[in-house]
Amino acid sequence: MRSHPDIDRLRAEAERYRRCFVPETSAQRHAVVTRVKAGILVRPHRGMYADAGYWESLDPAERTRHIIRTLARQRPGRVFAGLSAAAMMQLEYGWRLHDDGAIFLASSFGKRMSAAGEGCAGSGICRIVMRQAPTVMIVRTRDGRGSSTVILPVSSDASNPTTGGTMTGAPPSASTAIRPIVGTPDGPSAVTANVMHRPDSWIDGMSSDMANTSPTVPPSGVASDVVDTVLVTSPARTLVDCGLRYPFVEMLPMFDSAFRRHLVTREQILEVCDGVHADCGHVFRLLRHANPLNENGGESRCYATIIDEGFAVPQSQVVFVDPNAPWNRYRADFVWHTPDGRVIVLEYDGTAKYVDPTMTKRRDVRDVVRAEREREAALRRAGVTTIIRVNHDEVVRRVPLVHKLLEAGVPMAVAHPLYERPAGTAADAC
Repeated sequence: MRSHPDIDRLRAEAERYRRCFVPETSAQRHAVVTRVKAGILVRPHRGMYADAGYWESLDPAERTRHIIRTLARQRPGRVFAGLSAAAMMQLEYGWRLHDDGAIFLASSFGKRMSAAGEGCAGSGICRIVMRQAPTVMIVRTRDGRGSSTVILPVSSDASNPTTGGTMTGAPPSASTAIRPIVGTPDGPSAVTANVMHRPDSWIDGMSSDMANTSPTVPPSGVASDVVDTVLVTSPARTLVDCGLRYPFVEMLPMFDSAFRRHLVTREQILEVCDGVHADCGHVFRLLRHANPLNENGGESRCYATIIDEGFAVPQSQVVFVDPNAPWNRYRADFVWHTPDGRVIVLEYDGTAKYVDPTMTKRRDVRDVVRAEREREAALRRAGVTTIIRVNHDEVVRRVPLVHKLLEAGVPMAVAHPLYERPAGTAADAC
């Protein structure tokens, strides 16, 4: 098929800015339909398109971010909520939650969505009804090093969703802190497409009380241009909405990552729960077990599955010292100290442990396995009696994980009062 200069231009520009493209004329719309039928382009959402090969290279969360950036560009006042807001904040969760292709908007009207989300799947746009949407702004900036993401607080007087999930008035401006938005079709600026550089002092170091702080902005002296902005519900509201909709095992990684990055406090989540017309029991359970010591989504899911299956809650990231070489310290993912004196360690092995050069330190698989054996020997010298190894697939399937836990004699919480959480309300536990 012959190239189409206008479509090629729109496609290249969209990929540069990590979004989809929208045809501007009837001729362009006819051209994209022809290319969709030929398998050259895909239509991920109503009225927007992307190169098929490029789209296939994106993970589900990044695909969702592409769609959201495109929608936000069309209607800047929209406030994205629920899983869509979580995707924009790059919280951790299972990508399969995007299987229904839903995009969530905060709205002051519409059919109230149940916790299970009936009537939402397949509809494209789902509204989460809320009287007032506590809102933050996701800002992507670029400088000579690539693109970066920051979160800015938004004043409460501009965060009321109205018809169609938009906000009253113009979207807040960040011009006092960051230069105005650039990279429009009239003046494109290159953005490093595959780099999401997020310095800890920018997004992860954000104050827990977003409403009472100055905006989180790039360090002084760093020239940054705003690539795009997206309005989303606050981290606390986002966690509550997701916690009400999705299962415990799927949501604990999201809560852990939000707490690990200091995006939210337990008090803020409880305050949101006080204002919603829903049973927040599921959210209280997530707060009860949220553990920022879990270092990634895989560990969080493993931790959540252990709890969900009724086993004793383990200690996380426990350090053991090799008695033969006290300068060598080993941190175990999960540990149980049983009443009969046993010490059980569970190690979660992600696939990246064997293939990601940043984790293998560029060693081959044999060297990694040899180091694991040396680590296990040191743990046993330090008093560990049983070592369990599980991988992501075993955690997702659950039965293999449960079998290994039972075989190792990991206590059940219901059978051993020692392992039960202290009695009290969910608020007390938080």
